[in-house]
Amino acid sequence: MFLTNLDILINRIKDAEYAHLLLEPVPLFGLLFGLIFFAVGLWGREDKTRVIALLVIAGACASVIPYTTYRERAQPRVLEMMPLKKSIKDQTALRQNTQWVYLTVAGIAILALISSGKIGQLAGYGVLVTGLGALVFSIWLHMKEAEIFHPNIRGAPTKVIPAAPVKPAKPVQAPVPAASATPAPATPATPAKPQ
Repeated sequence: MFLTNLDILINRIKDAEYAHLLLEPVPLFGLLFGLIFFAVGLWGREDKTRVIALLVIAGACASVIPYTTYRERAQPRVLEMMPLKKSIKDQTALRQNTQWVYLTVAGIAILALISSGKIGQLAGYGVLVTGLGALVFSIWLHMKEAEIFHPNIRGAPTKVIPAAPVKPAKPVQAPVPAASATPAPATPATPAKPQ
């Protein structure tokens, strides 16, 4: 059973429709935790923490490349099932057109990794500034994505889809219980009156 579930999981990860959903939060959370650890590394003058944080930031930002690739591949199937086709297409185009935000942060993080002295220090501060900007941008992008699939987030009234009436195939009749004869109370006969 474990191997069957593992096989299903591997097949799902290969599927572009699931893979892009799996990769979507990576830049957001990678930036969040990477920036926290990078700031801790700077404050504590801990080089190993800084290096690991920069690698996490660069990797998280670079993940937008496979994410947008998988999203493009998945879009035709998503459009078949979703009613908001224009919104989904617009959001996909926005994701593709804003990859540069993440790739810029990744480039600055790599520069901070390989540089030393004044350039390395400036690149480190650049990672903090551009990383925070990209983090806020990621949250905004995620919100726009959520508004498409969950319109109640933006305050739109939720549309209740009535359930289709269910018609039973054959009416079920309960057996009618047999009437039980309950004896009527005996009433004494009244004598007839003479006329």
